[in-house]
Amino acid sequence: MIGIIGAMENEVEVLKNSIRDFEKITIAGIVFYRGKINEKSVVITQCGVGKVNAAIATTFLVVNFGCKIIINTGIAGGTNLVKTEDVVIGTKYAYYDVDVTQFGYQSGQVPGSPLYFTPNSVLVLETKKALQSLDIDYKCGVILSGDKFVSSKEVFAHMDQEDVLACEMEGAAIAHTCTKLKVEFIVIRYISDIIGAKNQINDYAMFENKMAMRSSQICLALVEKIANKFENTHEFN
Repeated sequence: MIGIIGAMENEVEVLKNSIRDFEKITIAGIVFYRGKINEKSVVITQCGVGKVNAAIATTFLVVNFGCKIIINTGIAGGTNLVKTEDVVIGTKYAYYDVDVTQFGYQSGQVPGSPLYFTPNSVLVLETKKALQSLDIDYKCGVILSGDKFVSSKEVFAHMDQEDVLACEMEGAAIAHTCTKLKVEFIVIRYISDIIGAKNQINDYAMFENKMAMRSSQICLALVEKIANKFENTHEFN
């Protein structure tokens, strides 16, 4: 079973319209749609914005529905290493709003956990193949998460990371939860705006729906690729 999470309605709309023979289930106010996409068993949910909402929904997908792979799809603000409408595959995920450096931890590191949460390399490869099959270019790198709409690089400057591609509000929490629960995960982001740009808010408003819809369309191809690759080692039922 594959679990798919988007924070906002427009990030999962196309996916919800593609699912068939579905059952609608509500847990703790979160709606889950369990059914099939191209004969592959999936559960789709809109978790809501922010790290806590993302972690709660991810836990339900794994514990209540038995999902073995989690796909997180959605939009993000990009750094100067990307441009609007770029696609980013997260290869490392961390928090920019965690700071317990006074006790010897790295900036962004939660005590008891690594600084970065990393996806399965095979899952990253299959994601690349899915994007290539759609003739879509992509970049791979660090995605940072925190409970703030990032409009300035100062928000994550303390992390001293030169390879940060995007900032958003859910990915690291989903990666963290999946790591704890020992399930596979991948986070894909679609750049709607560039952090610190003069026209950032206008770009966000302009590209939000377009990039959110595109993210859902890409996710459809990804479900097929991932299921075909992993069905011999995971149960999809």
